[in-house]
Amino acid sequence: KDSGHLKDDNNSTFTCSNTPALAADAYCMYMAFQKKDGTDIYWAYGTPSEMKDDGTVDNIFWKNQGKINSIGKQVDGDKYTTNPDTAIGLTLEYANGVFLLIYVATNTENNLTQCALNDTGKDSYGQWVGSNTVKVINSHGHSTARSAKAPALAITEGGGYLLYRGKEHDEIYWAYY
Repeated sequence: KDSGHLKDDNNSTFTCSNTPALAADAYCMYMAFQKKDGTDIYWAYGTPSEMKDDGTVDNIFWKNQGKINSIGKQVDGDKYTTNPDTAIGLTLEYANGVFLLIYVATNTENNLTQCALNDTGKDSYGQWVGSNTVKVINSHGHSTARSAKAPALAITEGGGYLLYRGKEHDEIYWAYY
């Protein structure tokens, strides 16, 4: 069933330039998306309406959290924040209490970069942390993962698997976490 435009708690329609990413824990859904006509990555969480007698839910109430502000490294006791951004795309997955966001950074190298949403739960919507370039080990040693398109991520009990198209080639690359 098509439920129409996705709206936040202020009845504003969510808009984006590229495909949004969606993942869930046991309590709610989390969405990450590139702001329309911009490169900043925004996020929102959605809680389902009350369950009906037939076991279905007919609505999700979304709370727009705005631009992701990720806590980065600490220098002299001060926390620095970073604002993830992309012009190409992103992916979001959940495992073991952490949401992992991987996106193609807006730099000339199209580096894949990751940050995480920690401490989510029944009464907490978490805190974004980190801003790390994805490094892979290959036959030449360590290299930076780069992509011309949005990556894909799947997390299993055995670990995480990242798929991405090369920056300048059509081949699909993969990495294991």
